[in-house]
Amino acid sequence: MLLRFKLRKADGGKVRATVFLDGEELAEGCLTESLDELKSSFRQWQEAYLGLEDVALRLTPVSVKQRFSRDEIARFAESFRQGFDEWLRGDAEWQKAREKLARRLANRSEGEIRIFLDVDEADLRRFPWQDWEFFQEYCQDAEVALCERIDATKTNSPSGSVKVLVVVGNNEGIAEGIREDLKAIEELEQQNKGIFNVLEQPSRHELLDSLRSQPYEIFIFTGHSGSSDNKEIGWIGLSQTDSLKITDLKLALRQAINQRLQLCIFNSCDGLGLAKQLAELKLPLAIVMREPVPDEVAARFLRVFLQNFSNGESFFRSFREARHGLEGFNAKYPGVYWLPSICIGMSVEPPTWQQLSGFEEPITDKRGFPPPPPPSVPFWKRLLLPIGLVAVTLLSLAVGNFWLTFNQMHSIDKNIVTKNDTKRTSIKDIQPPQISGTVPYGGSTSAVFLDNMIRPVIHQLHKNFTLKPSFSNTGKGLEQMFDPNKNTDERLQFIFASKSVNRLNTKLEHIADDAIAVVVNPNLPVKSLTLDDLRRIITGEVTDWREIIGGQSIPIHVYFRPESGTEEFLKEALPLTSDQKDKAFKGKNSFAITNPQSPLEEAKNKVQNDPGGIYFVTASESVHECEFKPVPILGSGNVLVAPYKGQLIARDSNCAQLPQEKRNQVNIEAIRNSTYPLIRPIYLVLRTDDPTAKKWGEYYLNVLRTDEGKDLILKAGFLPK
Repeated sequence: MLLRFKLRKADGGKVRATVFLDGEELAEGCLTESLDELKSSFRQWQEAYLGLEDVALRLTPVSVKQRFSRDEIARFAESFRQGFDEWLRGDAEWQKAREKLARRLANRSEGEIRIFLDVDEADLRRFPWQDWEFFQEYCQDAEVALCERIDATKTNSPSGSVKVLVVVGNNEGIAEGIREDLKAIEELEQQNKGIFNVLEQPSRHELLDSLRSQPYEIFIFTGHSGSSDNKEIGWIGLSQTDSLKITDLKLALRQAINQRLQLCIFNSCDGLGLAKQLAELKLPLAIVMREPVPDEVAARFLRVFLQNFSNGESFFRSFREARHGLEGFNAKYPGVYWLPSICIGMSVEPPTWQQLSGFEEPITDKRGFPPPPPPSVPFWKRLLLPIGLVAVTLLSLAVGNFWLTFNQMHSIDKNIVTKNDTKRTSIKDIQPPQISGTVPYGGSTSAVFLDNMIRPVIHQLHKNFTLKPSFSNTGKGLEQMFDPNKNTDERLQFIFASKSVNRLNTKLEHIADDAIAVVVNPNLPVKSLTLDDLRRIITGEVTDWREIIGGQSIPIHVYFRPESGTEEFLKEALPLTSDQKDKAFKGKNSFAITNPQSPLEEAKNKVQNDPGGIYFVTASESVHECEFKPVPILGSGNVLVAPYKGQLIARDSNCAQLPQEKRNQVNIEAIRNSTYPLIRPIYLVLRTDDPTAKKWGEYYLNVLRTDEGKDLILKAGFLPK
């Protein structure tokens, strides 16, 4: 039996609900209670859930305003569930529709019930419909799926074995959970359930090539992922340095779907945006998590689902058993069993594992009639299997010693094909243009931490030449590259730039992305700021913190570096009108940082000793400094995002005693998925008219683009490109 609930917004904030039973309209009515109040109740649970330590610290870039106990979060979940039931009682017409449906369900014959939700509203897609009291009473064995208005794609003939492509992406902070996912895959392989191709942190090209190289029935992703605020766009993290949207895989995925791909499982965080985009490519089935999910929960879900599904259970029953298996985590993570979600095409009949392999005819009759029996097989064909098994056994015994030796040498599993071991590129692989002399370079001080990671490695490899940095800002760096009063070998050979450069005889290379942190005096009681707050601060529209955070009067003192790329970036990012740009950083409460050699040290001293001090600086230089307090910024969707990972380390006497690796680190994930609102590119500027300078610039660029160089960029607090 197939139930479909269609919900659409109506006038006056109401929602019109229509029920279809096996394709025929049964009844309709109106949900009249306030949807806004229900959304508010859901967000209360959601924000509290995201504040749980295992979720907030490891699985999301969101910085929470307040922490709640698990008992409080459980109460929020129950409060929402009760409000959800009340909202779904609706008007008199809808109550009659419910009674009519209840009678039909009570008189139904045995068989599986599937419930499809046809909803456009993003928030409604996130609600836990499976907990609706009506479903609990009349459809206890049913499972709920979000349906998309797409037709099923006709696929090529099955191959005889279920082929599964497993992609292990960015595993930062969730390595243990991913190991459990891979164990579940290995168990299926040992049970000869299919053929599994496992790619661990592949490059884009490796993933695209694998999708195109052979047909797969199932695609599984495990790692970090996320969705936009409106749940229309999703992304997956392939590694700590690379992430991509579904649109980046569009052509390869469409080809895979047109061949045989029927199911995608994203055992990762916040996947509704992924499912939405895959539906646009006409993917029949997807399983995603509605919200960020702890890795132990994700691992348990995947294991139970795959075991049940591969053992012959129906798709919906396998999903339901896996979701119900999360109930044991509900005390630790209240509401977590709400998170797994099915997304399905409206006309799709979910296959079984056996149907995916081609050993069972799919059921296409929506009334649930069983398929016709398979055609009889001639006796001589039935003899082929045992004869073949005997031959294979004898052959295996003959070559057993050779195969054992081969396996020991190459560590190849029989059915699991892992990503080929590709040689990592290292800095020592890059040869400098000459082996002696001095190489002057410089530019923006925003790249100091990055260069401090790279330069010592080069020095260890090539002690006969010296890299001589001279940092100031992008503009002065350009002047020193082309200074006519200096000899060619005294001019800067290349520079870092924190803004775009458009100058003759230069080439701009995007090497990394950088977050601009907003830092204040450690004792200033400000917990967060909006982009509009920052606009008002730098233009002098507000000059006292009391106007932003209330409380006592604390004059705002804005510290800035004149003519810096950071200053120019903020004028564009906030954004400001032409008049406001003219006023930015020019008010009586704005003070320039004047030490060109050590601007960071001067800024630390100023802000630490000024109760109302505020400064804008690259996150790599500041989030770990005890003299600064970095402030979370309200980004898109009214979500607070911090430039640092996890909880803010207290800026007290103990802070300075901590080694740097124990202090706050840059929130790379928020840069990668663009949730932090103040992100800018960092460039390497090369000369094209001077052969020697060009070669040195290309050498340093090639160093940055090695695997080792990218690791060091990441360690410095930037996202390598």
